[in-house]
Amino acid sequence: MVIIVFLSRFPGLHQNTRRMPTFFHGERRYFKNQIKPNQSARKPAALPLQESEAPPMDKERIFVVVLGTDQRGLIARISTLLYDHDCNIEDLQQKVMDGTFVMTMLADVTGCKQGIKELRTALEKQGEEMGLTIMVQNEAVLKAMQRV
Repeated sequence: MVIIVFLSRFPGLHQNTRRMPTFFHGERRYFKNQIKPNQSARKPAALPLQESEAPPMDKERIFVVVLGTDQRGLIARISTLLYDHDCNIEDLQQKVMDGTFVMTMLADVTGCKQGIKELRTALEKQGEEMGLTIMVQNEAVLKAMQRV
């Protein structure tokens, strides 16, 4: 097998353009660092996490879903309630769709002062005061439902 390497210019660029090596392999021509004829254009799948990188299994997390009319201070009041119960908000997504406020929170409740039942009761009470529907679901329950 013979591979010929020479420098070529890209058509349409200025004369002082940097030269790149071009390779001829059989009847196909390709530039260095481009996808070769027998390579896939897809990126390799993510490698599995090492044991030290995996999230600790003793972490207890909940999903908090909030629905209702958009008003000022929604996120502040709900996140303050979670803070007062020593919960950590790990992820939050919110959107207002046609005047309806929709929010999903993922919170770590491992260090929660009280149990999840008391936290759920406090969140539901807060929702009633603000005219919202607040639903709390344990992450482990959702994952178990996905496996079925």
